[in-house]
Amino acid sequence: MASDDGISKQFFVETLQQHTDDICARIDLISQQVSTLTNRVDGLEQAVEHNDKRIADSTNKMATTEASLKLEVESLRESLLLTQTYSRKRNLLVFGIPNDKMDVLGECTKLFVDFLEMAQDHVDNMRFVNYHRLPRMPGNGNRDEPTPIILKFVSMIDRNLVMDAVRKHGPKLRKSRLGIRTDLPPQMKQLRGQLLAKAYKIRAANKGLQTRVNEKGTSVFLQYRVSAADPWKSLGLHENIQI
Repeated sequence: MASDDGISKQFFVETLQQHTDDICARIDLISQQVSTLTNRVDGLEQAVEHNDKRIADSTNKMATTEASLKLEVESLRESLLLTQTYSRKRNLLVFGIPNDKMDVLGECTKLFVDFLEMAQDHVDNMRFVNYHRLPRMPGNGNRDEPTPIILKFVSMIDRNLVMDAVRKHGPKLRKSRLGIRTDLPPQMKQLRGQLLAKAYKIRAANKGLQTRVNEKGTSVFLQYRVSAADPWKSLGLHENIQI
């Protein structure tokens, strides 16, 4: 009987040992699998961090490239505008001569003498590359309004003498609904028109105020002064006058 008890105990111990070995083996296997998964996760995290850095670097490079391209495009636009401005430098636009006047050059030179008080012999010696009346702009519904005449001078000296006389006799021209202006690219011409309209409004609201619209390079600007003794002050399109 004692022998049977010894055999049972031994069998129990061996069975328990076997189960313990199996459990230990499974724990080792699970540990290896966890270690493998941990390594894979670490690798994935490193890959994600690396990709995040690459994406951040690419984003920064794209932002830098975009900013550089914007500057380059702006520089090209400025160069193009400057080229357009230079190519029109010898041009003048004459406004207010009725459309039924066919001799456009004769009417313009007559204006130089009668309204700008330029010497007849000097005006007779002026030379022009070409001259013609411009077509009516689309959207201009007033068909009775005279279309401008464009003159292209051979000599910048002659052109500048005309503009000097315009600055001197500007009020006389305006009273006769006549005008002479420089020829500008469309965007500068549009801004000048807006500034001229603003100048008219502030003159109407401030009796005796003097205004002028000038251009320099690719800039167009409005200036005003209270009297001839005062310095000229600049006024932006959306600024209010300070007197």
